[in-house]
Amino acid sequence: MNFWLKYGVADSIRFVPTIDAGKADILMVPTFAAGQVQVSKDGNATVDIATLPVVAPTASGFLNIALSAGELTCKQLGIRFVDDATKDWEDFVVIVHTYGHASSQHPNFGRDQVPLLAATQASIDDTETDVTTILSRVTAAVATAANLLVVDAVADAIKLVTDALPDSGALTAISTDTARLTAARAGALTDWLDGERLDTILDGVPANVTSSVFAHLTDGVSLTSFAEAVMAVLFGKATVDLGPPVVVSFMLRDGTTPKVNVTLGGEKGERDASVIV
Repeated sequence: MNFWLKYGVADSIRFVPTIDAGKADILMVPTFAAGQVQVSKDGNATVDIATLPVVAPTASGFLNIALSAGELTCKQLGIRFVDDATKDWEDFVVIVHTYGHASSQHPNFGRDQVPLLAATQASIDDTETDVTTILSRVTAAVATAANLLVVDAVADAIKLVTDALPDSGALTAISTDTARLTAARAGALTDWLDGERLDTILDGVPANVTSSVFAHLTDGVSLTSFAEAVMAVLFGKATVDLGPPVVVSFMLRDGTTPKVNVTLGGEKGERDASVIV
């Protein structure tokens, strides 16, 4: 039987069977005495083994042969088992080949494997790094794709709405549709009148102003007479120097009397008034 152990390092050989003498069976509980187990280093004289072999596990027929570091400082170690008395077990030899040292039988065995294993491990590490990077990029790509799907869904929803508008949402017809624009203006005016926003403003004009103005205003008067009437109420005279540019606006309302907008304006040194009905 041949085994490989590292040069100069204490170790043991396990599971060596012992054959029952005169039989082909394994002897389950062999016993060994001094001188029955000897070793020879590189063919030199035999000497008793430092530690007699033992059966392990118990009654299993397997020998555990312990060898010291000194016994393994050789290229080959021969272990001879000889039962020189009444034979209980058959004689046999175990050969140990050493490695991993300049003086061993195989100096490069093991040491050559270390760089190879290191290179293999480095390759494995690189592969793991690459896989991790790939997984990270795939995860990011999936997330981006998911976001794009959401954006696409929103865009589709917006398109469904805009496609239902005139000109597929271009609004060209609406911007040039005179009828629509006229209706919009009419709606705004109606909102002001029916919503009584205009009435609210008129109600804010002091009663003495409206009554005084209408006291000076009769049907058929000219705009100039109307302006003079307003001026008389506001300033106590028909004409007045307004100084720097001044604009006075107010609304007049008196029962069934139409709403009237009066704007007075003038520049320094001029006396002018205008009425917009």
